[in-house]
Amino acid sequence: MPGVRRVLEATYGGDATPPELYDWWSFGCPCASSGFMVAESNDTIVGVQPMEIFQYHDGQQSFKGGMLTGVAVHPEFRRRGIFSALVEACEQEAWRQKASFVSTMPNERSRPGFLKLGYIDLGCRHLLARPISLGNVGARSLPWLGRFIGNTAERIQKALKPTSTATDLSLAETPGVSPEVADLAIRHATVFPGLRIKRSTEWWHWRFLAAPARRYRILEARTAAGELAGVGVYTSGWRGRNKVSYLVDLVVGDERTLRTIVNRLCSDAAAEGSHAVATVVSSIPLAHALVRAGLWIVPTWVPTKRFYSVVRFNLACNVPQSWQRLNGWYQTFADWDNL
Repeated sequence: MPGVRRVLEATYGGDATPPELYDWWSFGCPCASSGFMVAESNDTIVGVQPMEIFQYHDGQQSFKGGMLTGVAVHPEFRRRGIFSALVEACEQEAWRQKASFVSTMPNERSRPGFLKLGYIDLGCRHLLARPISLGNVGARSLPWLGRFIGNTAERIQKALKPTSTATDLSLAETPGVSPEVADLAIRHATVFPGLRIKRSTEWWHWRFLAAPARRYRILEARTAAGELAGVGVYTSGWRGRNKVSYLVDLVVGDERTLRTIVNRLCSDAAAEGSHAVATVVSSIPLAHALVRAGLWIVPTWVPTKRFYSVVRFNLACNVPQSWQRLNGWYQTFADWDNL
């Protein structure tokens, strides 16, 4: 819609999401109820708030949950309550569809507005990283790096050393998604529990194969008998002068497979000239498993992007206390790919 593009470009300028990517996020998922609220002035769109209602699960229980993405209010119409009205309209629609909550992953600009509306601040998801090749990564481009990893060659070499992996697993990059991934996701949830979007085969196809603006690489790990043991999804991009490989999502049956996939990702990243591997997760058990696989939790004092999560619960629903803490949720880059 031209009116929506006008608002997005006025709000974000050159950083506005490309039209095909915006439409894919907002309307493309076949296993979600999608749409958006708009605010108008004199028949002109001046504000927009997309929302997707996904199926979630936590253990054996299933729920509906709304996710807000890409809110924008034209700069000429701010401070008039449009942001609040858009969000509240989305909430009312979510409650009408029996959703248990509405959540979002705001940036620095929109986060204060959600907190003012009474959203619960779950905190920052955990940013993890591992240097692959020091290359251009230095004091000039990333001045905090020396404080982060230390300046001794011994610490640097320890960081770059591969972790132990499973030798009885075969790894191969695949062009598609195996139907087995849905069953593996259920097993993964027993190893790393928490409230999460239902990662069905249909969701995997939409999320990684139909994405219009970014190429995702899918790595499968299989046992000698051919059973699917793990799937890792990654992509890469430039942050200034440094190329970064991102672990976007991961499903495994055990931690040994996780280490094997992460080690292969680091090897591929090095071969492609990446300087680091990075990922963002909410689950503390998953973060600790990734640390054992060779990644580091980036300290909060490092001046880098923050990955916030906030939520509002439907007062008509009884929700577990665990959902009011970040560790009660399972979120990765796959939930909202704001790299």
